[in-house]
Amino acid sequence: MTLAVNLVEALSQRIIWSGSYRTNLPDVVSGRCSALAQILRQTTIAIIHRELHKAQVVDHHNLKSYSLLIGAISLMHRLSREDFWRAEAMLRALIAR
Repeated sequence: MTLAVNLVEALSQRIIWSGSYRTNLPDVVSGRCSALAQILRQTTIAIIHRELHKAQVVDHHNLKSYSLLIGAISLMHRLSREDFWRAEAMLRALIAR
């Protein structure tokens, strides 16, 4: 069987990530399906990238707390000083809330 998965942002109804995997039903139901680990890994990466993108293009005063936190954590791990200072500003805004 083919397992088709879409990760959809609820507010915008935009598909953030999609994938399809060949597997069988007994493995999926039992949790022994190797595709489940791939789906988890890929959706986690997609969520982090989406939140990082929001953190880079939206004024941090307009971001939700979750977006601020994930965006700041992602920015802290980049190599540019500008990203690091932006992460600091986002975390300070989060603390002030």
